[in-house]
Amino acid sequence: MWHDLFDAMRMSFYFVAGFVGQAEDEITVMVSSIAHKSILVYGIEIIATEGVSEEELLITAGIIAEMMDPDEDGIVDSHPACRGMIDGRPILLVRSDNRRVRELLPSLQDTMIVVDLPTNAAMDSSATDQDASLVIQRVLVEEFMLDGYAHAWPEVFGREAGSELAVAMDQARGGHYLEVPNDYPDNAWFTCDEDGIDYSHLLSRYFYWSVMTMLDGLSHCDPTINEFEWSVPSAEILLLQDSRISSLLLDQQYHIPGMLLDGNYLGSELVE
Repeated sequence: MWHDLFDAMRMSFYFVAGFVGQAEDEITVMVSSIAHKSILVYGIEIIATEGVSEEELLITAGIIAEMMDPDEDGIVDSHPACRGMIDGRPILLVRSDNRRVRELLPSLQDTMIVVDLPTNAAMDSSATDQDASLVIQRVLVEEFMLDGYAHAWPEVFGREAGSELAVAMDQARGGHYLEVPNDYPDNAWFTCDEDGIDYSHLLSRYFYWSVMTMLDGLSHCDPTINEFEWSVPSAEILLLQDSRISSLLLDQQYHIPGMLLDGNYLGSELVE
């Protein structure tokens, strides 16, 4: 299936020698030393390091295309979130156990959108190819998609305390906690207690759960995260229980995707 999608998208793999159109500088040299393959999707370069499979690269390309062109007519939407996603930074797909990549990541975080894919050890023995695509979907919704919305509407989707998204999350967590509390209140419905997760990344996770719930996609969620950190089982209950986030997700001015992002993009002309 992915090879058919590959042909339909008219995308090609190539070994990367450096950033196209950018001066040879220290960052370029670092990326060139770890880059393995690349795809250009609507002007957004997706670079894969060693250990990232062809299928993972294609899934990533398809999901990003769906975010940029929700109606899949082959034309990038003009709303501010899409413009926020196209901010000139390439996307770097890495595998968590690639030591060379791990050493360079601190120097790359500010200049690239890093999608840190889990190692095989993070997936249990019953994991499937579909599970891998669900992991990628989560990372892209949490990082790439929310980055675009936060760039376009910082007061609404900003990853800091005081944004409308943060106010909604604080309500869902039963209070404002900059760090994970020892115990969440009984009335909380978002209770992520992942080790080391900070407030900004909690906002990303809350956004992911909310989007997936609104799309009735909880059966298509990343199997590597704790399903018990979220206790809203359906879009209908989300509307009743979390009116703040529901209002944001349903507000037509924000153009939140109305269907699951599965990477099966049907548009065309992805390579410029």
